[in-house]
Amino acid sequence: MPQPSALTDDSRATSFNPTAVLFDLDGTITDSGPAITSSIAETLNAFGYPARSNEDLLAMVGPPIRDGFADHIGVPEHQIDDVVADYRTRYNDRMLDAPLFPGIADVVRNLHARGIPLAVATSKRQSLAAVIIQHAGLTPYFLTVRGASEDGSRSTKSQIIEDALADLRAADADLRRTVMVGDRHYDVDGGKEHGLATVLVTWGYAAPGEADHADVIVDSHEALAEVLA
Repeated sequence: MPQPSALTDDSRATSFNPTAVLFDLDGTITDSGPAITSSIAETLNAFGYPARSNEDLLAMVGPPIRDGFADHIGVPEHQIDDVVADYRTRYNDRMLDAPLFPGIADVVRNLHARGIPLAVATSKRQSLAAVIIQHAGLTPYFLTVRGASEDGSRSTKSQIIEDALADLRAADADLRRTVMVGDRHYDVDGGKEHGLATVLVTWGYAAPGEADHADVIVDSHEALAEVLA
């Protein structure tokens, strides 16, 4: 199996020359891990679950939060609605505290200045994602912000990418060379399902091995800008 290209400040690879770019949010644009994991930890404590390591909690940053509680923690179906509601109350109070990763806003602005259509595709609820992007001052640069539906009927990364691509297509964006940028294997796998080139950023929350199927791995915003040049 071919290995993904690693791109750092000291090594350069051929640009994708993208015609459109999709960005994940948590772990890619915003350093939301502390806000999410502290909210999860407080919820688990409130419901009497054992404390988890920070590594365990970070594994829940990326997929839909309902799936994280059910699959990773083992919260039973009869309790999942109450647990998720408790988490959301705690997280909503601190979600705007998450800073942008260094340099990522410049990457977004520069792509927009070049006329490249941009979208956010995140497993976070769409209503929250829109508020976070607006709070970061990035709303003018994205044609669409797509996230999980409020009722959870569309929550997988593949579904969310599909919705973002539909919005870009409706705006007459050129999708021939669309790139998905994210920090978890969910972003890579979801992008691949739609035939997109994929870039995994290492400043997020991926566990070892999650980058195996990405087309390119980048270690800095400068490297990301280069591969999207």
